[in-house]
Amino acid sequence: MENELKITFRQKNPTTCPVCHHEFYREELFTGRGRLIAGDLTDELRRTYQENSKFGTIYPLIYTLTVCPDCYYTSYQEDFSAPIKDVKTNLLENKEERKNRINQLFPNINFDDDRTLIHGAASYILSVTCYSFFDKRYAPTLKKAFSSIRASWVLQDLTEETKDHKFGYIRDIFYKKSAYFYQLAVEYSQTGKEIIDNVKNYGPDIDKNFGYDGMLYMASLLNYKMGFLQKDPEIQAEIYIKSKRTISKLFGLGKASKDKPTAILDMAKDLFTQINDRLKGLEEVLGRSIS
Repeated sequence: MENELKITFRQKNPTTCPVCHHEFYREELFTGRGRLIAGDLTDELRRTYQENSKFGTIYPLIYTLTVCPDCYYTSYQEDFSAPIKDVKTNLLENKEERKNRINQLFPNINFDDDRTLIHGAASYILSVTCYSFFDKRYAPTLKKAFSSIRASWVLQDLTEETKDHKFGYIRDIFYKKSAYFYQLAVEYSQTGKEIIDNVKNYGPDIDKNFGYDGMLYMASLLNYKMGFLQKDPEIQAEIYIKSKRTISKLFGLGKASKDKPTAILDMAKDLFTQINDRLKGLEEVLGRSIS
């Protein structure tokens, strides 16, 4: 009966860290027996889940990254063994710095323990650091983008669960980082500075891969939201124009619109309308037309 109520299990075979050669057993999430009850999709393309009366609240996001419990090297599973010699050297040299930073944010954390929201938030923060050492073949900027937005989501869950405003403060930092990295990922993909063709799942969440369309949408949405933080209407206008140009590419890209997922199209159209409304309001404030 106890096993039937478990939500995770440990892999039978150990994983070896390519950076420090430490062996550990990765924790995986069971998905059967009705454990996950899908809810609505947010405007940030995050899938919500209803509380399960039998298994309690489950947070699938906290299990997606592989973390070495010894050196804190962290990446998505498909990239874990990827680092080449120079990258491994740099990651090993960065070991104490990233461990100290995480231990300051989350004292007494132990990645050999079963995962909690604390482990999930820490893992996404670590991945942002570790992907800084990867080369362009692994689309590190895009992966830092969806690691940052996932970090902010998990930190929001932590804030709601613990009522600790410290997590809300860190959440805001990574929310802003996600906007920055998403916009940069779009620019890098267009100039060829980074290769995104090999990315298996663009996310931003784990239940649905919204592909390149999702990346454009998230870049536009997050920068649009960042515009509200600006008091200077000129700067606001620049941000909204950039967001409008980014979201406009989604409608004329790749497959015909009728073949795109309805969810992303509907949300993109709503966002386009909201951006236009904001620009019209700024035209009145600035007393001139905004292209």
